[in-house]
Amino acid sequence: MDPSLPDPREIVYEWARLWSAHDVKGLLALFTEDASYQDLALGHSVQGHKELEEFVRGTFKTFPDFRIEIRRAVGDQTTAVGEWEMSGTFNGESFGQAPTGKQFRVPGCCVMHLDNGRISTHRDYWNEPTFDRQVKADPSEAQ
Repeated sequence: MDPSLPDPREIVYEWARLWSAHDVKGLLALFTEDASYQDLALGHSVQGHKELEEFVRGTFKTFPDFRIEIRRAVGDQTTAVGEWEMSGTFNGESFGQAPTGKQFRVPGCCVMHLDNGRISTHRDYWNEPTFDRQVKADPSEAQ
């Protein structure tokens, strides 16, 4: 491994720390200018810093207490993988769905492709039905 590059596992931990701190600028600095970020559970992709910033800010608006906690991270100079749990409270509209004020805790993982110590491609994998069961309005509450 090139000692001048950051430890890939530390990139995963820093990514989660910056999400949890709601540090948009710091988070963007981890990514290459043309990076792609894919949330595969939602089928949502963004490309480049501008779209990534909009995605991140939208996440914080929807889930003002959004956090990511890393359970495990592995990696080499070209790839980093993290197993994590995301949590928060659904307090803002998301893809046309009204907020419910309900909390969620959902496990997932991410795969990052690295280019000279920065994230060039990021993919999140998690189970949307697990999230939906926790945050969607109960039909009996709609009365």
